[in-house]
Amino acid sequence: MNDYKVPTILVVDDEKNLRESLAELLELEGLQVAQAQNGYVAVEKARANLYDIALIDIRMPGMNGLETLHQVRSLQPNIKAIMMTGHPMEEHTKNSLLTGIYGILYKPFPITKLLAMIQQITCAAV
Repeated sequence: MNDYKVPTILVVDDEKNLRESLAELLELEGLQVAQAQNGYVAVEKARANLYDIALIDIRMPGMNGLETLHQVRSLQPNIKAIMMTGHPMEEHTKNSLLTGIYGILYKPFPITKLLAMIQQITCAAV
């Protein structure tokens, strides 16, 4: 019997087109995806559902990506995180690494890079 569980991914980005495109591409790969347009919505979704991976934009209005990750992790300590940014900054990179994220993707990034990270995370969890 196969005990494989399809990974669930929470995509958090204030850029609607990017968020929806990423969700669609991940769903085409057979992954279960939920979307949140900001950190507040992401936290509410994390209260209601369990996710294996959070894909979070670092720079968002209101609650930024690092604070979003902190809040989500307070609810789901085992969630793996991949951060995204269109504005690479040394400070953000340092702070992200300190929060124990899996990796950082600099926009625009090839979907193959994201899929490789997801595969590495899910293989490590087995």
